[in-house]
Amino acid sequence: MSKLALGLLTLTLIGAGCQVPQLPRQTSAEERGANAEALNLSSGSELVIRGTVLGFGGGISEDLGSNVGRRMVTVEAYAPGSSADLSWTLRVRRETETSIQAREQYNEEVQGISDDAPEPPQREYEEVDVMGSLATNSLEVAKTIYLPAYWGEGDRGVIEDNSILWLSREKYDELVETRVSSLSVGLFDNVLRPLELADNISNALNRLKGEAEEVSRYKDLYKLEASPEFGSARVTVNGERQQVRTIQASNWFGAYSILANRDNPLILKVTLNPLSLGAISIISPLGILESFLGYEVVEIKHD
Repeated sequence: MSKLALGLLTLTLIGAGCQVPQLPRQTSAEERGANAEALNLSSGSELVIRGTVLGFGGGISEDLGSNVGRRMVTVEAYAPGSSADLSWTLRVRRETETSIQAREQYNEEVQGISDDAPEPPQREYEEVDVMGSLATNSLEVAKTIYLPAYWGEGDRGVIEDNSILWLSREKYDELVETRVSSLSVGLFDNVLRPLELADNISNALNRLKGEAEEVSRYKDLYKLEASPEFGSARVTVNGERQQVRTIQASNWFGAYSILANRDNPLILKVTLNPLSLGAISIISPLGILESFLGYEVVEIKHD
């Protein structure tokens, strides 16, 4: 927002008798760098991850209220550039078993088409917590990350050749030194995708896979290129809103905001490429869990 626009907005609010909102304090490049370097993880650290609709940046949790769509991640163990062990809890909104049974019974009892068919039962939903855990021993050289959307319930064990939420040390160093590396988000990897996705998301992924196969004939889809200047991101750290230095990078699949910390190159935000996925509507109470393909780390608690 320009200074002129900000001034006009302030005068308008004052004239209307409104309280002027407090804008986030801008920090220097040095302070953003120091904030990023200080953001190290250890056993007991916690992350809050907000899912987005195919990475378009819209927070489902705000739209639905409460903590629906917010994944609470606990770092059980963390060795920089080596390994990580995570557990998580996610609140989702699902159709109740009673509601499902009522619809199934209705479909069995109401056959054919008529003018006096009874109204079908209304769907009923409930908020439930799902939990799981996963680990990696590949924070040194992995070239694939594991989108939270694909984290299945229960203990997933060690995810081989995958750095989960982090850029591996090798890839981080390549970006810092040359601005070029490679990265896969595992969109088409069935091993990484234990969930049964909603039809509209599966259709979008199938279309994307077809497009990827076509484009891959002349373009390296996984080539990751970083912007020449550091970026910044806002994240709540131990209850305080901070700006941190980031590395902004992208490839054919999307854009990534990476914490500028070699010991904790946490990928703070993944935004999938909307041009590749096309304009589709996937906001559905039944598909909340499956809809979170993009994500953003909005809060971090650490010692």
